[in-house]
Amino acid sequence: MGNCRHHPKPAGSIGHRLRRPPRWRNPVEMEINRNGRCTQFNITRISRRKLMRYILFGLFCSMLTNLPLGAQPNPPENLTANSRGSTIDLTWEAPSGNIIFEDDFESYPDFAQEFSPWILIDGDGLETWGIQEASFPGEGEPMAYIIFNPSQTVPPIGGGDPHSGDKYAACFASNPNGGQIFNDDWMITPQLQLGTGSSITLWARSYTAEWGLERFRVLISTTGTEPDDFTLISPGDYVEAPTTWSDFTYDLSDYDNQAVHLAIHCVSEDAFFLMVDDVVVESEGAPAFTRTARKSIEHEKQVIRSTGMDFVQRNIPSKPAKFTAGASKPASKTGQLRALQNYTIYRRAGGDNETWENIATVPGDVLAYSDTDLPDGEWCYQVTAVYDEGESDPSNVACSEVPVLFFDSFENYDDFAIEFGNWTLIDGDGLSTWGIQQVDFEHEGDPMAFIIFNPSATEPPLSSGFPHTGRKYAACFSSIPSGGQYNDDWLISPRITLGTNSSVRFWASTYQEYQGRSERFQVLVSTGGTEPNEFTLISEGDYIEPPLEWQEYTFDLNDYNGQSVYIAIHCISEDVFFLQVDDFKVVSSGGTSVGSTVQAIHTPQHYQLMPNHPNPFNPQTEIRYTLPQPDQVTLTIYDLKGRVVKQLVDQYQTANQYSVVWDGRDDSGAELSSGVYFYHLETQNGYHATQQMVLLR
Repeated sequence: MGNCRHHPKPAGSIGHRLRRPPRWRNPVEMEINRNGRCTQFNITRISRRKLMRYILFGLFCSMLTNLPLGAQPNPPENLTANSRGSTIDLTWEAPSGNIIFEDDFESYPDFAQEFSPWILIDGDGLETWGIQEASFPGEGEPMAYIIFNPSQTVPPIGGGDPHSGDKYAACFASNPNGGQIFNDDWMITPQLQLGTGSSITLWARSYTAEWGLERFRVLISTTGTEPDDFTLISPGDYVEAPTTWSDFTYDLSDYDNQAVHLAIHCVSEDAFFLMVDDVVVESEGAPAFTRTARKSIEHEKQVIRSTGMDFVQRNIPSKPAKFTAGASKPASKTGQLRALQNYTIYRRAGGDNETWENIATVPGDVLAYSDTDLPDGEWCYQVTAVYDEGESDPSNVACSEVPVLFFDSFENYDDFAIEFGNWTLIDGDGLSTWGIQQVDFEHEGDPMAFIIFNPSATEPPLSSGFPHTGRKYAACFSSIPSGGQYNDDWLISPRITLGTNSSVRFWASTYQEYQGRSERFQVLVSTGGTEPNEFTLISEGDYIEPPLEWQEYTFDLNDYNGQSVYIAIHCISEDVFFLQVDDFKVVSSGGTSVGSTVQAIHTPQHYQLMPNHPNPFNPQTEIRYTLPQPDQVTLTIYDLKGRVVKQLVDQYQTANQYSVVWDGRDDSGAELSSGVYFYHLETQNGYHATQQMVLLR
């Protein structure tokens, strides 16, 4: 058997050799797309009955499409998310260098001494040491490197586990002869085209230090593969590998944009054996190395296996890629240049929600994004890198929370109250207010500042003027002009101590324009008391005119961080109708709100789809529903024949109360005829409910 070195007797059972099944000699052509589906088969000179048997077993496509056709392009790294009021700022790092070549030596036959695409040179030509208590094919023979599987020696040996997988490349020490005492064994990569920022990383160790540590060198050639063509890039005369797996990385940037071969040169001095695993070459903007299958597809009685198949390692495009498998006609695929195009940002709500939403795309040279105007709660993000040939795996998940310091949806107050909660209300004009013709409600026409208005509780209920959410909002009815005096009405928040990253947000709308005029309001802040002359204007211009549709307004409060403030909405409309305000919130990190009755954020406890109001209706009706948790929501209108006539909602929504107005029109904008219609709410978490309504024209 040749010369052997003693190896402690291993624990475990004796291994056995596996008989190779017969080869399938006819080529099979297939198209495999990126998501792992077989789309086409072209079979030549093979029994279709036999092939169909494999397909019917469901194994042909599934086994072949599970071949390691190549890893995804590299993802962005170190994503961070930091809240700033109602904004979350994201930053990330560009993907690390693209992997243009990698080998974990798993795809080669056990104990192979030739394993293309590596080029192997046995420069010393000497017999090698074996293992005294174990045997394996090729043991003791002259060789450069061997694909070593310690679990397949007889018996299996211990203490020689790979860095990953089952195998590695081993260089056994030469048995000194004729004055030659050093290994001179080369393992050389195929030619690789470098881009920029290039490097090589490998893992190595000595099996034992009993006869000294193994020695190796790393070299590079820009010409051929003869030993004299190579230049040393590792430090010193050689590197000694420790007895535990260690990674070694060498900078190749001096050779950027050149075609090179890399060599691992074993120069051990009568030791035992060097172990090399997981070799990776990285380079930006370089094509992946192209490999050709070196073995036939093998089959047994009921399954087609991919043992030993070895295709392109990286940069498979998103379009279908075509491969040919078979001993007689191995195929290759040309590597494509990898270019980073842009980044895609994905978001989901925190908690148990797993629905990711694509929210933005930024250019490839941008490494930051700000997600603005977020509702309160936790938000999580991932970022992918989009290359010319496809999208990478996502980055790490980064989450941050939009902290709500104070919130009021005005739902917890009595209908038509003109004093409510810890709000300070000042009727600066003292004038009577306009009412609504042929509609009655408490305090209608009275002098007031703001009123808790519930349009469904008036007599009769209003068919318009619906809240942004829920059933109620704060309304400021226009004063009846007297002596040139118009509205001077104040809605002032409780005292709030701000932390950092502070802002105030609310929704507002004009109920109805009058002679072309909209409602008008200002937003002000006081660090003193609640007297009007103590407030400072923070909204732009003399006033804001909200539209007829609900619109959200956000105002920066960072100038008041760390201070106790009052926030006021000042209605200064000029003889219009009434201003609507809803869902008022203050966002701030680390602040406090003052007042024992400050309304907390109200999260619904159950899913609920409520009856529409009014019903019957003409021309529009309000549909309300509640979500106790973030969810993907669809709200759809059907006619009596079950046909979809209108998609009202199809989006991801946070836990809250929602109100949607339907105007009796279909998706094309056409008015629907009188009749019975159904509205159906369905969520991704499994809730669904249906209600009936009647449209009267």
